[in-house]
Amino acid sequence: MGKHAVRILFDSDPVWPQKCVICMGEASQNIAIIYERKVFNTPYCENCYPKVIRRSNLEGNLALISVFITVPAVIIFLIVGAVRNPDILVKGSTCGVVLLGSLLLLSSIFILGKLCLFVYFHFSGDRTLSPGVKITKTKHPATVELVFSNPQYAQRFSDANGLN
Repeated sequence: MGKHAVRILFDSDPVWPQKCVICMGEASQNIAIIYERKVFNTPYCENCYPKVIRRSNLEGNLALISVFITVPAVIIFLIVGAVRNPDILVKGSTCGVVLLGSLLLLSSIFILGKLCLFVYFHFSGDRTLSPGVKITKTKHPATVELVFSNPQYAQRFSDANGLN
C-alpha cells in the first residue's frame, strides 16, 4: 500500500469523517465516487468542492473539446481541397486519408490536452486540484484501496473505521 492508502472491505459502508478530504476543513458537501456500482460519498469543504468539480469537468470535457476542434478543421480541409481540386472528393483514397488524418488530429489534440492538464495539476502545488481520494483495485477481490492525497485525513479515516 502507498503511504496515504487505506484498504477496506468492498462491501463495507465506511465512516467518512466530516472533514474535507483535501484540507481537513469542515465538510459541507459530498461528491459521489462510483466504483464498480458502489457509491462512496467523499466530503469536501466549501472551498475545495468547486475546485474538484472544475477539475472533473475539465477532464470530462476534454474529449468533447477535441471533437469540436477536429470537425471544423476537417471540414475546412475538405473545402480547401475541393476548391483546389474538385475531383478530390470523388476519389476513394481521399476518404481513407481524410479519416486517418481526422483520427490522428483528434488523438493528438486529446493527448496534448491530457498532457497540459497533467502538467497543470501536477506542478501547480495546489492540493485542491487533486480529487482528494482515488479508489483502486487490490489483488484481493473483496477489498479496495482508498488512496488519500492528505495523510491526516487518511489517518482519521482509518481511526473512524477501526483500521489501526
